[in-house]
Amino acid sequence: MTPGDVDSVEKAAPGRGAVVQCGLTKVAAYRDQNGTLHKYSAICTHLNCLLA
Repeated sequence: MTPGDVDSVEKAAPGRGAVVQCGLTKVAAYRDQNGTLHKYSAICTHLNCLLA
């Protein structure tokens, strides 16, 4: 298992996204310009691969 882009979702800067290791899975996290954090699965539902 490889680590995420950052080690914590708190490190996602406004306007930026990152892949974060969350337990046994990875999460695609995005912090919008207002500072709100949005988290989604980082696994593609079509090919079941990790999103980049």
